[in-house]
Amino acid sequence: MRLPAPSGIVTLTTDFGSVDPYVAQMKGVVLGQCRRAVLVDVVHELPPQDIGAAAFVMASLVERFPAGTVHIGVVDPGVGSARRVLGVAAADAFWLAPDNGLLTALLAREDARALVIDVDALGIRPASRTFHGRDVFAPIAGRLAGGTLGFASLGPRCADPVRLAGPSGSGARVVWVDRYGNLITDLVLTPGSVCRGVVAAGREAPLVGCYADAAPGSLVSLVGSYQTVELALVGGSAARELGIGAGTPVQAQTSRLDTQDQDGR
Repeated sequence: MRLPAPSGIVTLTTDFGSVDPYVAQMKGVVLGQCRRAVLVDVVHELPPQDIGAAAFVMASLVERFPAGTVHIGVVDPGVGSARRVLGVAAADAFWLAPDNGLLTALLAREDARALVIDVDALGIRPASRTFHGRDVFAPIAGRLAGGTLGFASLGPRCADPVRLAGPSGSGARVVWVDRYGNLITDLVLTPGSVCRGVVAAGREAPLVGCYADAAPGSLVSLVGSYQTVELALVGGSAARELGIGAGTPVQAQTSRLDTQDQDGR
């Protein structure tokens, strides 16, 4: 596997919020290792400890940044425990995160190479057991971005990284609520499938092509910019209308024609 040259770009995705100095401290450590680093805040308002939401956001970054970008994802309920620290090379980028399923989408790629980061061998001595974002991920990201540390030197291969269970049948759910109140799900419509809509919280949202295809106030579903199905209230907030958020199950409604085709009748 040919690895890309470091671009000097480092992205940060966390549940740290913006009222504490945690993100700034991470940035300071990255810059201490690579003064020329370009730091990009993806989101820091993830629901606290919601690994599924973090995994969804990280997956949305694939092929959206120049080759050689270093992506840090920190939603880490197990910080300070025996959980491992992962480095993954995939999609022409480098990904750093706790081994808790946050990098599930990257690990599913054919080009993925996962390593267990050997913190001790790299000479990293965390000042705290509760802030690996600053004390572990940030210095490694800075060194990768600056080219002073090669990916292959992070540690041994990881044969059994933790993966989140994917949606199957009725297992799809809302994974993100954007600022418009749109309910982003992890439901992907397979090519050739015929779907008339999505049901959530007992309400059916007919499938449309875009928001403008329905009248104001209509509850609809559509394939959004993440290439997954989302529920929206035209001109309003679907989250507020339905009173639901991340974690709520959703169910695709398959048309009778599609069912007949699958049965061969």
